Amino acid sequence: MQTAINSGLTKHSIHEQNNAFWNLLATVPEKMHHLDLGLFPYMIEFTRNLLKNQGGNALVEKMDTRLAAIPRHHGLKIFHNGLANLARFAALEYRNMMRVMPFVLDGLLDNGGLDSKLIGLYLKWNDMYRKTRKLAFTKKELDNFEKLMKSWAKDFVLIGSYSNNQCQYPKLHHFLYHMIPAIKDYGSPNGWNAETFEFLYKAYIKDPYHISNKRNVNPQILGTVMRKLTLQEVYKTIFLNKPHHFYQSNEVILYKNYNNIPF
Repeated sequence: MQTAINSGLTKHSIHEQNNAFWNLLATVPEKMHHLDLGLFPYMIEFTRNLLKNQGGNALVEKMDTRLAAIPRHHGLKIFHNGLANLARFAALEYRNMMRVMPFVLDGLLDNGGLDSKLIGLYLKWNDMYRKTRKLAFTKKELDNFEKLMKSWAKDFVLIGSYSNNQCQYPKLHHFLYHMIPAIKDYGSPNGWNAETFEFLYKAYIKDPYHISNKRNVNPQILGTVMRKLTLQEVYKTIFLNKPHHFYQSNEVILYKNYNNIPF
């Protein structure tokens, strides 16, 4: 390859060009994909492997049963089917799982020392995740955060041995070695979240596409989005301004001039 480059670029259709990625700083470790959809799913996967190693499928099923048995609570997602559909979980499901995992794992293992270490690992994770939501860090807080990260990483070895590649995950490396420098350069990681843009994509592209007939989709997507935005404005007008041209009958809101609604 080097010979081809040196002897004749044009002849071999090989042309030198600068690699822009080498001249620019790498992107920061975005919080949702590094934590919610990155490291925490690894923790769940390796924990299930540890349970299977300690007590077979019976312990894994017991963990799923505990998750399904959690009573309803406002703002908390219930996992009725345990973790049967784990591969389809989104960031919201994983965030809800963070809140209950220490209680689900409590007393699950007969080995008291291993059980307490496993619970401590998840407690440190929750504390670490909570700190990433801070709007700003003082120098002392950042130092404490770095110590907490290192302490969590040492405890992660407990379940990391159940990975299939000796924990050679780029997200783990980025988090442990690039998070603190990135915070110093760019501020709180709470502002690096791509969840807002993903929500807009799901609300205005993905969901309208799924309810279309998958043929000539652009007009259907535009129509669905237009209806959604129009209804939002109609509801705002009804419940906030209460104009005269709206009236309510039998709990159904009717519009007198149907020609003004673009659907």
